[in-house]
Amino acid sequence: MDRRGRRSKRGRSRRSNRVNFKSEEGYLLVSTLFFLVFSAIFAGSMIRISGIQILQYNQLTTAYEAKAALNMSETILLDYLETNETLNKGEIKTSVGKIIISSKNQTEGITYHLNLTTSKGLNFTKNVWVEHEEPPEFENVQEPGEIEKTEEPEEPEVPEVPEVPEVLEGEQEPVESKN
Repeated sequence: MDRRGRRSKRGRSRRSNRVNFKSEEGYLLVSTLFFLVFSAIFAGSMIRISGIQILQYNQLTTAYEAKAALNMSETILLDYLETNETLNKGEIKTSVGKIIISSKNQTEGITYHLNLTTSKGLNFTKNVWVEHEEPPEFENVQEPGEIEKTEEPEEPEVPEVPEVPEVLEGEQEPVESKN
């Protein structure tokens, strides 16, 4: 002790504020903190993955609905073209959205452009190619005024059928059944 009645600093044991990993003091706090950090990272990752999966599911659903609507409109267009000659512009309204049909004539056929605008504002397109119907080609087309002599086809030979003797009604023999 010094003159004032205090202990000297030399005699006091030193205690440090550091965590001593060699002893078991404070290990519970450190392991709890590590567990909380890793749990938060895991939960955040699972939430992010689930959000991405839901987004992909919605996109896939929309794409399948749009593809089905475009295929349906292609079938409607081809059925219409069977009964009518051509179609310049058209519109089909479906539960998915509105399909606008436009055409572009080309030398070999017609290209129909189907443009679907969904109710969500997305656009999907499909092109349908329809060839022009050509008249049948004739190999031996003659100019007017020309007459060409053709050979008459031979009649096919008919095989001779043997004569069946006539049976009078009263003279018929009874037919026996094999049952």
